[in-house]
Amino acid sequence: MKNLNKKLTLALLTIIPALSSSAHADSEGISGLGNGGDVRVCFNNKVDFQTVLRRIKVNKENNDYQDVLEGINLKNVEVRLFDFVSAEKRGVFDEPQNALIELPGSVRDIVENRINVFAEKTDFDKTLREVIEGPLANENWIPSSTGVIEIDDSNQKTNMPSNCMLVQIAVQTDLGVNYDDRLFGELSTTEKAGLIIHETAYYLARQSDKIRNSKKAPAFHTNSTAVRAFTSKLFSKDISTASGGALITWLQSNVRLLGHANRSYIKLEILGTERTVVEFEGAAFYLVERMKERFSNGGIKYVHLKNPEFFGRAQIVDPNSIITLYPDGKIKNIFGNFNYQDRLYKTGTFLQDTGNLRSATFISYDKLQGISVKLDSYVGFHLNGRLAFFILGEDQVFPTRSGKSVEMKSNDYVQLDQDGYVDDE
Repeated sequence: MKNLNKKLTLALLTIIPALSSSAHADSEGISGLGNGGDVRVCFNNKVDFQTVLRRIKVNKENNDYQDVLEGINLKNVEVRLFDFVSAEKRGVFDEPQNALIELPGSVRDIVENRINVFAEKTDFDKTLREVIEGPLANENWIPSSTGVIEIDDSNQKTNMPSNCMLVQIAVQTDLGVNYDDRLFGELSTTEKAGLIIHETAYYLARQSDKIRNSKKAPAFHTNSTAVRAFTSKLFSKDISTASGGALITWLQSNVRLLGHANRSYIKLEILGTERTVVEFEGAAFYLVERMKERFSNGGIKYVHLKNPEFFGRAQIVDPNSIITLYPDGKIKNIFGNFNYQDRLYKTGTFLQDTGNLRSATFISYDKLQGISVKLDSYVGFHLNGRLAFFILGEDQVFPTRSGKSVEMKSNDYVQLDQDGYVDDE
């Protein structure tokens, strides 16, 4: 495995624009943008543990580099991918139906197997393959026998056993992925595949945040928390049996991880196939060919809008947005960008009775109901249409029912009652 399986062409690296060609790689200079991968290393030898711990501390304090594993016999340690370890600590794999899958075959076989989870239900497999066969192709994975620089972007909240610590195994830059081939060689075959999926997802996250950075917006992915959640979910049993609709919903719930740079997973087009057109309320739709489930009354569950236009109370901006419907044909969810009352949102849920927006992600650049709402904040609404919860964009004073006022700070989570008051507490 010295060279990450030289023939790992297929699913090896679809997504990591870049790691450096040396162990002294810079972390690219994008403000707050994470770009690493970690393993948990547990030591049988206390002296080895203290030696590595001291070297990591010195590297971080001096912004310097030295090989933290120099002279350490890795046959006396246990190496685990941190994505799976942290998921186990959170109880993600506790239930039999959600257990971590230990798959047979080569690293390439396992990566392909996990990508194929999407193949029959969404087009997200194409997005992953584009990265693995392009920016993160095998030749862009650069092995190092002297380690990689510590990035410290794990946002570790998992208690470690007293003989264990996190060690950097991979770092991305615009040149590729620099990885420690010694640690990689100690991972199980499934965990090697997990690292490839991790870096692929991190590539997409980085591309998304580069776009935000160019607009002077803060990065979402200052650490690898979301990427690790994606990786562990993809290696749990329940993901393989999820319906197309459940997979789309799941991907959209991780939209900050996957949604900005490439939206191919919500298109679900079958090129060269004539698509069925249906009509609701005078608007033309395509049936989603890979998601043909219907309600018991025969009602359609999933459609694409054929052209950007109004449907119900929302003007759908992206023509390939997926729309899920209630049994009576009213909009339930829109997965894509849409206008509602002259404000731009994405991934919204609507009330069946009134057709009003219930919750969505706010992506306008102006105030919402006179309140500065943080860009990309998930927002909710009361039945009367007033804001119910959101993340505050700028410091602001809110009234309480007792006549007092409460000053809330930027980035605070705010809850308002149906009349616009905050709780006195």
